[in-house]
Amino acid sequence: SSSGTHTFTNTYLSGSSYNVSIQSIPAGYTCSISNNSGTFTDNVSNVRVDCLRLVTISPADSTFLGVSQPIVLTFTKPMTGCAVDTTATPAASNFGSDVGSAVLSTTNTTNDTLTLTPTTTWSNGAGRFIQLVNCQTVDGTVPAISIRIQYFVGSNAAYVSPTGADVGACGSIATACLTINYAITRLQSLGTCAGSQDCAVLVANGTYTLTGTSITLSNGISLQGSYATDFSSRFPSQRSSVITGTGGACSVGQCLVVSPLGVAATTAFSGFTVMGDQSGGANTGGMEVSGGLSITNNRIDGGNGTLNRSALNITGVGAVAIANNRIEVSGNGAANAAALNITGGAVEVYLNQILTNGATTAAQALVMTGGSGSIYTNGIGNTGTAPTMLGFTIQATGNYRIYNNMIFSGDTSTPGGTAVALQLGALFTGDIFNNFIIGSSTSSTGICIQENLAIPAVVDLVSNDVLGCSTALLEDAGGVQYTSICSAVGTPAAIGNFGTPGCAALYGNAGLKNNMSIDPLFANSASGDFHYTASSPCTVAQGGVDPTTYGVIVIWPDGDFTARPGADGFYSIGIYEPQLGCL
Repeated sequence: SSSGTHTFTNTYLSGSSYNVSIQSIPAGYTCSISNNSGTFTDNVSNVRVDCLRLVTISPADSTFLGVSQPIVLTFTKPMTGCAVDTTATPAASNFGSDVGSAVLSTTNTTNDTLTLTPTTTWSNGAGRFIQLVNCQTVDGTVPAISIRIQYFVGSNAAYVSPTGADVGACGSIATACLTINYAITRLQSLGTCAGSQDCAVLVANGTYTLTGTSITLSNGISLQGSYATDFSSRFPSQRSSVITGTGGACSVGQCLVVSPLGVAATTAFSGFTVMGDQSGGANTGGMEVSGGLSITNNRIDGGNGTLNRSALNITGVGAVAIANNRIEVSGNGAANAAALNITGGAVEVYLNQILTNGATTAAQALVMTGGSGSIYTNGIGNTGTAPTMLGFTIQATGNYRIYNNMIFSGDTSTPGGTAVALQLGALFTGDIFNNFIIGSSTSSTGICIQENLAIPAVVDLVSNDVLGCSTALLEDAGGVQYTSICSAVGTPAAIGNFGTPGCAALYGNAGLKNNMSIDPLFANSASGDFHYTASSPCTVAQGGVDPTTYGVIVIWPDGDFTARPGADGFYSIGIYEPQLGCL
């Protein structure tokens, strides 16, 4: 129940053995145990448990850090070490090199407090982090720990709360304003945010209801939601600042949040639930991005339109980073549903859930009709049902890398309905690799990959696991259906090219190679658990290609933030690296 030396409360026979383990470690603690096994020859009174906890971080992790403000960490024990890792990635977000001093001092016990101060000022912007390594107790009883602290670093902040009032500058917790748009205008009035990119609107938990006017973002003014009501902490993954109501006009009809042209990608939007326009009109949406933006840790819905619902629309020419969001059309009452529409821009789409819950005519999870960029480590597909179900549709001529995703069509229950996991309808460039492409085994027409135009010869479609389709693994632009994996004409194989039944003919594009159709034996796919198990075939779990082969410079972690390649040295197919080995 606490750190220190422990004794056995029961009596045991001399010569019997013991092995003591820690059954439960309190949240936030790191614990070690010593003298925990042996043979009883006398009373045992030296089984020792030692635990360490980082008690406080000020400012709290994931909150706002002033450019000159010190960072103070307090532990439960005297500490040593805690070196700043200036090499931790991603390098562009690491501001560890700004640390001018790291000083241990006493709060509750000797050397239990570490204070970091900048040489001059901290580098500003969203998503900045410092990584501390080898934080060790002075007595060496607890293994060294690493700590990563992330901040929005800036000079100017405006506070928003459901109990605030739209008066004054909103520049303190006590003078928080009521609406997000009012806070944006107060920061705009400073005249410095667009150039410095160091202004932020800090939004407390609660519901913010719009009445006919969208929230319009401004260059250099980031929106940071999910603060505690007293702004002492922030948990962006809870997405507890809710934007709802009726918005203003955008290209899809009415939507709640707009990022116009001129907004740079260094402007951030994080920690919100955007419910989508609730007007009940024909066409509704959640967010529209015409400029650049960094969109992280949000839930974005498509509203309650009757004809078209779209959660997130990327329409401009700017750079847009989309990470760790749930982007969805949650109801199936519209004729057409599309969770994410990309018609322009340079996009990075990483670690998102991109989903529709069906529609009365057609449901499409991700639709690309323009732009360029990379789409990786996402879950992309449809739940619910519609007469036409399309998981991922590419109608763009740009250059894309699409890899390590889970792409699925979902099932249509409509007689004669069509379900397609990946539909290719434009002469794009780029590469598609290391994906699960899963179709429908129950739909009247279930196709994993469907061409509307022949896949360009410059496109490599490599090391994908293509399975679960009632009609074809691949249907080409001429309507020929390929149902087999083949190493040569007449030779079925586990890995190879796509072939017609019996491998009588092969698909002609040399860029399609090393694909497979093998059950990965997920942990529990029915409940959405797509982790590998110890029984998963190594052909799949270790069957991915090295992303650097196709020009990927930075290889981001998997869906569990495990490094790629995994501990086995291989790259997997899909969102996760295997943790339990494979067969």
